[in-house]
Amino acid sequence: MKTISRHVAPWVFGLFFSSPGGAQDFGTKQTIDSSDFYVFTEAGGQYIPSIQFNDSNYSESGSYSENVEGVALSASGTFSAQVSDFVVQPAIGYDFILGFGYQINRNLSIEIEAGYAQSRITSGSCSYNESVSGDIYVNGSSIANGTLSFDGTRSMNGSVNLTQIPILIGLAVQERSEKFQPMASVGFGVCPSMMSGNITQGSFNGTLTASGPGGSVSLPFSGIPAIDNQSFNTSTAYPFAFKLKAGFDYVFDPSISLGVRAWAMGLANSNFGDQMQADLYGSLGLNADLKIRF
Repeated sequence: MKTISRHVAPWVFGLFFSSPGGAQDFGTKQTIDSSDFYVFTEAGGQYIPSIQFNDSNYSESGSYSENVEGVALSASGTFSAQVSDFVVQPAIGYDFILGFGYQINRNLSIEIEAGYAQSRITSGSCSYNESVSGDIYVNGSSIANGTLSFDGTRSMNGSVNLTQIPILIGLAVQERSEKFQPMASVGFGVCPSMMSGNITQGSFNGTLTASGPGGSVSLPFSGIPAIDNQSFNTSTAYPFAFKLKAGFDYVFDPSISLGVRAWAMGLANSNFGDQMQADLYGSLGLNADLKIRF
């Protein structure tokens, strides 16, 4: 162990704590890197596997009538609804980043970045239960103190854009003694996010049940409600963001380098309003990177 530590410890110390002009430059820093300040930009694609929202409860007053399997059902009053397992699957989107950094020493730097990302949501689904209590009508006959309920699943189709603006500060570690320079970084901050677009079609499948003091009747039910480009807009959420990056740069001259970045970002406590809240979801991406030193 003494032999190993004798060789490893100086390398680790030199990687993180050597000064920009220290003796461990191996004669290459002056020809590869020219300044402690730099700007960088990234662009590429991002993938969000899914977003699951918390369970929620709604209520509204109204009336309902439907003919199911030859049975006419109708009711009016205050409807109570419970939504659970609400999940959406965004399509592959894009992201763009602009940032700047300061080289603390030869290998360690601090970076600040701001970005713009967008992914399109075309489908979603949830478990859905809705009920109303009061006077229920079955084939025109009243059931006093009855209940009409629906228990099943609902889905939607449309075009809703999820827009994100991540603002992060972090630390980056990069081996800079050669023209090929691997790197890794970690950052955290906030990511203002909002959804906007149109829902073009919805559907539901489940069971309708009319019940009262004298018994109940249950009928399988599925259908497509009439939705004509219903507008869908949310409030802006401000989730906490945590991001990891790994990649490499290739230095073409002392001031310009090109590279690749693979990244993963987690977003916590996204509250879009109207009881649409996601405790945690993540995104993955692959970007091209351009860095310019002054």
